[in-house]
Amino acid sequence: MVSWDRPLTLNGYRKGRRLSAQEYITDGATEPIIAQLFARHEIDYIHVRKAEAGY
Repeated sequence: MVSWDRPLTLNGYRKGRRLSAQEYITDGATEPIIAQLFARHEIDYIHVRKAEAGY
């Protein structure tokens, strides 16, 4: 399991680089959210970003 100590934004995209979902994580529990996003049939990939500026 991977855990992060900074807030993250997970953007779920479908074909054509269209944003379909966005989740904000502050507790470091990324795996359940990633699983939920990939359970949606329209999500093809997830882009993970740090949610705070300046890091």
